[in-house]
Amino acid sequence: MTVVFIILFLLFAAGNLWANFKENVRLANLTKPFLMLLLMGLLLSLVKTPNAFVVAGLIFGLAGDILLISKKSERLFMAGLVSFLLGHVCYIVAMFIKSAGFSPAFAVLSFAALAVVGVLSYLSLAKKISSEMKIPVIIYLAMLVFLNYVAVNILAGAFSFAALLLFIGTASFYVSDYILARGRFSERLKKQEFVVMTTYIAAQVLIAAALIA
Repeated sequence: MTVVFIILFLLFAAGNLWANFKENVRLANLTKPFLMLLLMGLLLSLVKTPNAFVVAGLIFGLAGDILLISKKSERLFMAGLVSFLLGHVCYIVAMFIKSAGFSPAFAVLSFAALAVVGVLSYLSLAKKISSEMKIPVIIYLAMLVFLNYVAVNILAGAFSFAALLLFIGTASFYVSDYILARGRFSERLKKQEFVVMTTYIAAQVLIAAALIA
């Protein structure tokens, strides 16, 4: 069964990325909801007792994917934002369960560095964000920064291949969400959806692989 999930996930991921690269919106929207479903199926076929918080994070990711298919509705965008926010909370809880503790000195330095990254990211978008969306965007961005903060401290505290995958995954999530937000509130990049989905798929796969057991 695992082989079947691997093949299906790779096919749908490749199809979605191809569709986004070619700007085939219908095919991109059709394949998108299957990505997290198949990733969950794959991970559950590999692990007998999966981390419940990781599974919950993927479920919230699936909900967010569906809610964000509509590019025009502000309400659906807000609902998608909340869904992904809850997914990040689940991943953070899973990380703390896995964590062996942080180095105090590195924790302070990394907090300062990532806080600067978060503030600069927000300032690059702030002028184009409506007043109703500013607080939600700040809260979501803060959670995304904290997700990366926990991951980099896990990596620094006890280096391992899983910790490296986790950090790359959370960093990819940051890149994906920042590009998505920039396209919505400021200016779109060329082939934006392709870049967003490439980094998003990588993020979900790496985070789940690092934390699922």
